[in-house]
Amino acid sequence: MPFDELGFYALAGAAKTPRSIINEIRDAEALGLGTAFISERFDVKEAATLCGAAGAVSDTIRIVTGATNQTTRHPMVTAAFASTMHALTDGRFSLGLGRGIKPLFEAHGIPHVTTSSMEAFATLMRRLWRGEIVTDFQDSTRAYPLLAMDRPIKDPIGLTLVA
Repeated sequence: MPFDELGFYALAGAAKTPRSIINEIRDAEALGLGTAFISERFDVKEAATLCGAAGAVSDTIRIVTGATNQTTRHPMVTAAFASTMHALTDGRFSLGLGRGIKPLFEAHGIPHVTTSSMEAFATLMRRLWRGEIVTDFQDSTRAYPLLAMDRPIKDPIGLTLVA
């Protein structure tokens, strides 16, 4: 009997190897767990790569970035990552966004995420996935003159707030 309401944090802690996610996902799916949360670190835990691996070795478990930060990637890269994962997993993917660790991000020169910038970014992702051409997008961290995807995404892509 599947436990859709239960999830787990994949590659918890300081993972020795990212390949561990393959067996973790397979085992979790065999147990009937509903969701794998995949976070990232600035080492061997890059979320897009790990999510792709998880999607490739699973059939039923939902995959959620737990979390990625909107200021570490260009918005087009994030939109394409999410739409690719959505297609790869037949809709089992959700883009989980979070604020990150402020002192670490400050040390790396990465802009701090605010509530208003998260709201603006979520709205931007939805607009891009619908196929809108977005001009002069600006939030509290940056500005872009033109953002657009090659084609709209038919089914809605999930967005998750991770805290």
